[in-house]
Amino acid sequence: MSNIFDQKPWLSHYPAHIPTHIDYPDIPLYGILKQTAKNYPDKNALVFYGSKLSYLEIEQLSERFAGFLMEKGVKPQDRIALLLPNCPQYIISFWGVLKAGATVVAINPLYTERELADMLKDSCATSIVILDALYPKFAKIQSQTTVKNIILTSIADYFPVPLKIIFGIKELFRKLIQTDPKGESIYRFKNTVSMPSGATVKPIIDPDKNLAVLQYTGGTTGRPKGVMLTHKNLVVNTYQLKY
Repeated sequence: MSNIFDQKPWLSHYPAHIPTHIDYPDIPLYGILKQTAKNYPDKNALVFYGSKLSYLEIEQLSERFAGFLMEKGVKPQDRIALLLPNCPQYIISFWGVLKAGATVVAINPLYTERELADMLKDSCATSIVILDALYPKFAKIQSQTTVKNIILTSIADYFPVPLKIIFGIKELFRKLIQTDPKGESIYRFKNTVSMPSGATVKPIIDPDKNLAVLQYTGGTTGRPKGVMLTHKNLVVNTYQLKY
């Protein structure tokens, strides 16, 4: 005798346009971006204070960032932290990390130094993409972490020209009292995506096994815990949202 789950009576209540079954492609998450850039290369993917980036531009910039990471020794399943607000650099680096075969560790830029240190230690992140305004907070706890490569970016990097000029004038005063960080393992995001990379061989991704994102969540109690999301998890989520 079949049970209710075999009978699936809820399907009779689905609207006509909702399928009763979805076939999910066996692709890495960034395959969705690649296909979208192919189908709609000139469509605006994002608008940031009036500055626009197309799907093709994001595809190309993320390819360059992936190449940079691989040139710096990033290996499949390495954890790369993103300490950024909502900005184009977040989107570009997110896709670039995945293309390099690494795992994104998304961190809330409002976290305290203790919370930031806990998360970076727990995730074993080896690199971080960070807003330059947040660097002083990170610098205080870097010695407690495994982070080696630091990619700095300015919120103004993708501003339209008028805003860049205004922001640049404001920055002149800041630079009079604060020295920009420098070092062998400190890089500028704009430089990492300015030229095509020499790294052309992409790592092989197993969508069912390889982690795309290690997403920390506080749940109900205690410290945040890393939720392990595979490429397949997020591909499935994306296709479900189509309906």
